[in-house]
Amino acid sequence: LHYFPSPLFPSQRVAFKYIIPCLLFSPSQRVNFKCISLLLFSPSQRVTFKYDGSTIVPGDQGVDYETFTRKCTDDVRLFGFVRFTTGDAMSKRVKFALITWIGESVSGLQRAKTGTDKTLVKEVVQNFAKEFVISDHKELDEDYIKNELKKAGGANYDAQTE
Repeated sequence: LHYFPSPLFPSQRVAFKYIIPCLLFSPSQRVNFKCISLLLFSPSQRVTFKYDGSTIVPGDQGVDYETFTRKCTDDVRLFGFVRFTTGDAMSKRVKFALITWIGESVSGLQRAKTGTDKTLVKEVVQNFAKEFVISDHKELDEDYIKNELKKAGGANYDAQTE
């Protein structure tokens, strides 16, 4: 069990026992996953998970979506947990998307394995509004993702202007 300073109350320590499964990551990498919960409290907009051989390891985190899309090349498999702000004139809401990128040049066997590996990633990233499996760069468009999150969000009080 590992303890980290609480993002809300730095003088308190919180356990990340339930956020980080032991199956995926070595003890030295577990520290990196405090960033998942910190997406709620920091300017970071995304966290990525990538393959190192057949093991899923932490990727990077950052504030701009474009950097994430540049990492989605035709020869890689990548998982992204991305925060978007959606809403209408009445309210703004933070929504999370789990994006699974599978490049066009990835073999069929690796594509199939990505589907089963995604269940391990979902043990770490549990709360998201919508899940995407993408292999076409057009579907990575930020406006497209935001529109899909808006649809998944329920009532749209700004419908009279659309």
